[in-house]
Amino acid sequence: MSYYEKIRKKTGFSDAKLAELGITGTAQEYHMVLVGGFITNMVKHPTTFPKPLTLFAGMVLCGVSPKRLKSMHRKREKMTMGDRKMGISYLTCPPEFQKNDGKKRLIIQSHGFQSSAPFNLRYYRSYMTRGYDLVWFDQRGHGDGSKLGCTMGHNEAQDLINICKYYRDLLGPDATIGIHGESMGSGILANASDEVAKYVDFAVLDCGYSGMDQMACWAENLFFFWPKEKLHDLVNEMSYIDGAKWTDSNGIPHIENTPAEFPMLFQHGSIDFFVATHFSKDMYAAKQGKKDINIYPMAFHGMSQLLYPGKYVKDVTKFLDENGID
Repeated sequence: MSYYEKIRKKTGFSDAKLAELGITGTAQEYHMVLVGGFITNMVKHPTTFPKPLTLFAGMVLCGVSPKRLKSMHRKREKMTMGDRKMGISYLTCPPEFQKNDGKKRLIIQSHGFQSSAPFNLRYYRSYMTRGYDLVWFDQRGHGDGSKLGCTMGHNEAQDLINICKYYRDLLGPDATIGIHGESMGSGILANASDEVAKYVDFAVLDCGYSGMDQMACWAENLFFFWPKEKLHDLVNEMSYIDGAKWTDSNGIPHIENTPAEFPMLFQHGSIDFFVATHFSKDMYAAKQGKKDINIYPMAFHGMSQLLYPGKYVKDVTKFLDENGID
């Protein structure tokens, strides 16, 4: 079997599609297809870490003891939002931190790729002592949403918009509601930022990407020994699932359209070679009006909060205080 036939079998693409991508059937292109297939199949079928394990890790990193977690009354709701059924967990703030002033405060957490919703509990430390309740849910392709295709931000953005609207309607106009995203969860938030700004008061994006199209370009730079744009175009075509390609996940236009008065905080590690640090810098540059950015020295992907737990809380606190968010 020739390399061309192997490529056609591996991709399922027609001769016309392969010609459009400029693939002629070299050994170099065949190995490029293997890498492209690995990347896109990993995204389409993510492996989620077990929830008990991620919950334990989140508790340790947040400083929430089992006793304190037990005191956080949990209400789990099954609801239909848009085209999917979702399981959403609402956890109340520990009693010792509740403000008891009659005002509702809520942080919605948007978890990352191959992660699990409870792992984002580690970021709750920045909001717990301010009296915030907590909401977490599973992204598409993960946990309760594992039967759905993971589109890395396109379809997931609408899920996040629906959740934000639901809780604004539920808690009322006087409630303070924010969103904290990590990695893919931030990429999803970027894709939804102009719409969620209608329903929430602020957003924090940690180690997120500005779009999967840009991520494909970044991967192409890592695999510099392949012809320019071939890997990018290939993985984009191979990424198609549930009506979306990677090029459909692009947060920059949404961030540019986000109201200037909507505060957004960007967090990133300085040596993140997985989701490059410049993605947060690009999103920061695209955002008009209220914004801030923190780059954490020597922190790899998703490690900023782990390496700088105290500073992380101070940075989020400073951001909220400067924007008059209680």
